[in-house]
Amino acid sequence: MNTEMWMRRCFDLASLGRGRTHLNPPVGAVITCENRIIGEGWHKGFGKPHAEVEAIRSVKSEDLHLLSKSTIYVSLEPCSYHGKTPPCSQLIIDHQIPHVVVSVRDPNPKVAGNGIAQLKAAGIKITEGVLEKEGKALIRTFSRNQLSGRPRITLKFACSADGFVGKIDQRTPLSNAVSNQLVHRLRTESDAIAIGRKTAAIDNPQLTTRNYPGKNPLRLVFSRTGVLDEQLKIFDHSAPTVLVTPEKNKEATELLPNGHSRLSTSTTLTQTAEQIYQTLQTGSLLLEGGPELMSEFIEEGCWDEIIKIVCPVALQEGVKAPDLRGLAPSFQYFVGADVWVHYLRRSD
Repeated sequence: MNTEMWMRRCFDLASLGRGRTHLNPPVGAVITCENRIIGEGWHKGFGKPHAEVEAIRSVKSEDLHLLSKSTIYVSLEPCSYHGKTPPCSQLIIDHQIPHVVVSVRDPNPKVAGNGIAQLKAAGIKITEGVLEKEGKALIRTFSRNQLSGRPRITLKFACSADGFVGKIDQRTPLSNAVSNQLVHRLRTESDAIAIGRKTAAIDNPQLTTRNYPGKNPLRLVFSRTGVLDEQLKIFDHSAPTVLVTPEKNKEATELLPNGHSRLSTSTTLTQTAEQIYQTLQTGSLLLEGGPELMSEFIEEGCWDEIIKIVCPVALQEGVKAPDLRGLAPSFQYFVGADVWVHYLRRSD
């Protein structure tokens, strides 16, 4: 029972790093001895110390002697190679921690069981698979990056009760204030936000996190023509913006005014997503519109999660929401009178 309790604590700690770890996974670690936490930590940002390092550093000097008879719980298999930080597996060995409890193995091919093998070879007891389903959910963005070489893509849109996202050629706010705040939290947890050219021109969104504390992510605008009004809010100084366009005769990245840039991409959305991941170092992408662009992503199967916010208004006519017939909702809940409906791909 305590094993699961301590692992849940690891998950709670790991969640504190969500949106801050960039291409790294959120990870939490807890060190216990005789049913007492003596150290804990989480990965606080890309390039910063890993959770295991933070946990060991947090142990008080008077408790350091307990490490040799303690257990360390980690939400993800300890890394086993030198990257931006030294390997955590060797750190655990050096501190003679005799028991390591892991939720899931690292999907990174550089690790993929090597960390566990290293620990076992040093005579350390390993317990695997504790709350594995929850552990996999915690790193699903990282897993998508490692296994598919593209960002984890979430499609988000609000629609009226009768299935319209807005009036034709007119900005149409639908969701309530709390839903809007939660959308801004989603943005802080994403590496990039994307919209299409029509959405940029009609809604003129700023695509920032002004209603929720956190970073402003990279902004992407998909445009077949590559032409947009430079006075749009998307080109202000709040965050960098990249114009994603299929123009074949452009350089891979060409500077636009105000330090923004252009990315010429491949023909399919899947290939474009791979290029965004590799070129822009974008691990998670939140696509917020418009419905035509979202439908293209859905038709190509280039998505991981869809969030539909159904609002208690009727428009009777307008721009239709993406067609999700054939997709089964995974779960839903109320946010005030709005209904948030989530669709997850089976691989998630």
